[in-house]
Amino acid sequence: MIKENIAFSQSSKASPLGRFGRAVKKLMGFVWMIIAPVIIFFLISGAINNIGHGTKDINKPIPWIIIISIFTPIAGGLMIFGWYAIKGEYEKKI
Repeated sequence: MIKENIAFSQSSKASPLGRFGRAVKKLMGFVWMIIAPVIIFFLISGAINNIGHGTKDINKPIPWIIIISIFTPIAGGLMIFGWYAIKGEYEKKI
């Protein structure tokens, strides 16, 4: 009885989406890994372009420091998420 349950649980590990679903996950992993540094690049370049050019709040350095410090860990998390998607970590069952 126990061996039958183990065999059943091992045979049900396949992804319900199959090969297409795994390919989409890996493709999205590449997308997340590319988007994350691009977002940080545009935030930093926007800060460089806007700081000191005018009198509005967006032209002061403090809001940009806050924005960049909040979004940098988020972008890092996107990169980690993409790396795990490429490696296939989300296919494994616990």
